[in-house]
Amino acid sequence: MSLLQLTDGDRFLLQAVAAFVGIVGGAVVLGMAADTEAKTAARLKATGRKHPLLQAVLQRTPVFLLALLILMCTAAPFFAPVVFSAAVFLLNCVFLWFGVRSAVGIFFVWRGSVSHSHTDWIAKLEKELAIQSASTQEYTEKSERVGINVKGAAVREAISFKLIHVIVIPNYKEDFDSLVDSLSVLASHSMAPSSYKVCLAMEAAETGSAEKAQRLIQIFKNRFHAMVFTVHSLLPGETSGKSSNVRHAVMTLANLPDAVNSAELVTVMDADTCFTSDYFECITYHAMIADPVTRRSQMYFAPVVFDRNTHAVNAAIRMIDIAWSSALMTMSMPYYPVRLALSTYSIPMELAMGIGYWDVTPEAMGEDFHTTLKCYLATGGRLKAVPIFSPSSQCHVDAPSFWKSLHDRWVQCCRHAWAILDFSYGLRMLVTNELPRLPASYFEQMVEDPATGRKVNLYKPKPVSGTFTLIMLYYHLYETFIFPVHIMFSGVLLAIFLPGAGPAFLLPLENWCWSFLSGTSLTNLAPVHPLIPQVLTIIDQMRTVFIIPLLCTIVFFELFHEWITTGRWKMAGAAERLGKRSVLRAGSRKFVYLFEWGLYLGVPIFMACSLLWAMGRHLVTDQLVYVVAAKPAVHVRLEDEGHEEEKEQEGDFDSAPAGHEGRDDVDSGIEDVPLAQVLKKLNK
Repeated sequence: MSLLQLTDGDRFLLQAVAAFVGIVGGAVVLGMAADTEAKTAARLKATGRKHPLLQAVLQRTPVFLLALLILMCTAAPFFAPVVFSAAVFLLNCVFLWFGVRSAVGIFFVWRGSVSHSHTDWIAKLEKELAIQSASTQEYTEKSERVGINVKGAAVREAISFKLIHVIVIPNYKEDFDSLVDSLSVLASHSMAPSSYKVCLAMEAAETGSAEKAQRLIQIFKNRFHAMVFTVHSLLPGETSGKSSNVRHAVMTLANLPDAVNSAELVTVMDADTCFTSDYFECITYHAMIADPVTRRSQMYFAPVVFDRNTHAVNAAIRMIDIAWSSALMTMSMPYYPVRLALSTYSIPMELAMGIGYWDVTPEAMGEDFHTTLKCYLATGGRLKAVPIFSPSSQCHVDAPSFWKSLHDRWVQCCRHAWAILDFSYGLRMLVTNELPRLPASYFEQMVEDPATGRKVNLYKPKPVSGTFTLIMLYYHLYETFIFPVHIMFSGVLLAIFLPGAGPAFLLPLENWCWSFLSGTSLTNLAPVHPLIPQVLTIIDQMRTVFIIPLLCTIVFFELFHEWITTGRWKMAGAAERLGKRSVLRAGSRKFVYLFEWGLYLGVPIFMACSLLWAMGRHLVTDQLVYVVAAKPAVHVRLEDEGHEEEKEQEGDFDSAPAGHEGRDDVDSGIEDVPLAQVLKKLNK
């Protein structure tokens, strides 16, 4: 008999799971069919939920998958050994694949960062546009029926095109000096006076937020192309957090009278984030050389490095954040079809408008991940993800004591784990049409062919396998939110219930559990299916091989961190090319930090526990109170900016909150100024 031949227990397990899914799915379909369009529209307007029954079922899908795994690792080795062997083998394949991607991805992030820092992106852009412009005079791309110069049109459009970077900084009860520090870094960039439109996205729930924003504008108003602020008031049906604030800010900016949406690129960054100048120069390069269709269909992602206060926090916090940021670097391999945002990213204004802006439901608690997911789904997998190897520099969670720091990091981790709702969101979008795909016209720019009088697509992007991208996207939803819990539970349960799967001292417990499941005595145990020991041997070999990419990950990350914090700042002309450094910076990692990598293997357990907590909470609710993590205090000297602020008379502001004319959610002490006058003054 073949080892892979299904037993009766294997068939029964597969049939039972299929029947359960079919019954639940059928009930949901019947419930959705009973809905009228009027009821659905009214419910969507009132609660933001079009299919609450489907959403409730899918919200609990991670718990169902966990229950299935527990069954698989306890009873299945005896009753369904072939299905069990296949499942546990695939689970460990995901584990090994993640390790390999981690090493390869971080290697390319390190080498990409070195190459990126040595590139003068503005000079490269000017050179490329000059070459294309010269060649266009003698080059005309025609087909039999197209009588227009496609390449020439693209070059002329790029040369006359001026990109505006709309930088949105959502903040709630952030330290004033921390905001000054981040804005000072941005203001030092060479493109800031001509291309940066900074928006301080304030919350009405913070007392004095409007006054704080106005004070910051007084300090920096002459340092940027434009600087405005918005004040977000939580509306019925909205979930508090970063996503609803960013949505309000971007919608306000998109509807300003002078907004040129096709020429705006929105960058979302945290209040404690610092970018170097070459981040914006690089995305300017990629946007300018792209045709309009490609430009509005691509997002830009930078890795995250927690380096600003690395010496001030304990080893556990350092390793948790290293694991968190390096997990996203696993998708940085060349030609990898999927990249997901962490904290900071840049998105074309046209794309933000096309997807209906940021969501405000509980599923959008993980705003960065959720928005990226939404863009992939809305474009049918045709979104082009552009890696930018200029990391965003951020701070670790900081608190007075070790236990307080660990508690605060746990709270932050649980908030991140709440994004497990994106798993159910992705499934719901797969079976419903709640998120309409962008129309075909979004990926076209139709013009009239003078030779034939027919409409032709001027820009034809390279074909992208949207289907494969979406398959990989759903794989990463599983790997990010479900897999950490599954690999933890499988390791523990197999060590308890399966003889020979755990350490030797657990063998008596394993034998007792096996005798209970098989109904045999301890002196006459039922034999284990011969396929299972072979699979366990292969898994042990896979875990041994995993050591190699793990060691490579350590080496490559240390090299990457050293380059980002020290190496690139030693280059000739670094201060001019990269801009100002934050007053809060740590520099090189200490040699003793190498020994902290021993904690790296414990971080997945920490992450898995937070995901398990979120799964349990989602059995009863999808609401979470958004808690801002404590960050280190920053003390800055305003220098010239401070003198400028002192010259202003108290209350004599020449700026107003963007898009707030006639609104009653702005403090009455703020003078209402016409938007045209505001922007005219800010653009001087």
